[in-house]
Amino acid sequence: MVPRRSRPVLETELKTLLSRPAVLSPIPLKREIQMRIAVKNPRTGDWKWLAVGWNWSFLFFSPCLGIPLFRKGLPVWGAVMLLLGSLEFVTSDLSTGTLPDLQLAIALAAAAVSAYLAWKGNALIARKWLSHGYHFVQPGTPDVRYACERWGIDESPRSELLT
Repeated sequence: MVPRRSRPVLETELKTLLSRPAVLSPIPLKREIQMRIAVKNPRTGDWKWLAVGWNWSFLFFSPCLGIPLFRKGLPVWGAVMLLLGSLEFVTSDLSTGTLPDLQLAIALAAAAVSAYLAWKGNALIARKWLSHGYHFVQPGTPDVRYACERWGIDESPRSELLT
């Protein structure tokens, strides 16, 4: 069992990581494939890491009853995937009968929604946390500007980001 580290130790490690200059390499290294942006809730002191780019877990695992969507705090999209999965399960018995194309249509709809969520899922998560009072730890840096451009949001957090 790995011992849990105390919060001050984690915060000092995070501060040392954030104080290092960002090195952008044209060839991605092992752990630098996906950019991550730190946000902090000023009231609670809670930190979150927001990923920028493609969300592979949403692509591959959101058709599994929407579990990653519920875990990341996107219950509406999770309910959509749960509904599509349930419909696909119900129509699996009908595929030998008169509606074989219905199951194919539902499966294609689930694949299209999964692809959309893989493409826009990190932006949806970022909008959610920023609308809940989180602020960028390092506002104004090139990484934050790039992330905001990719997510289609302003750098200054607002409460109407969830629209």
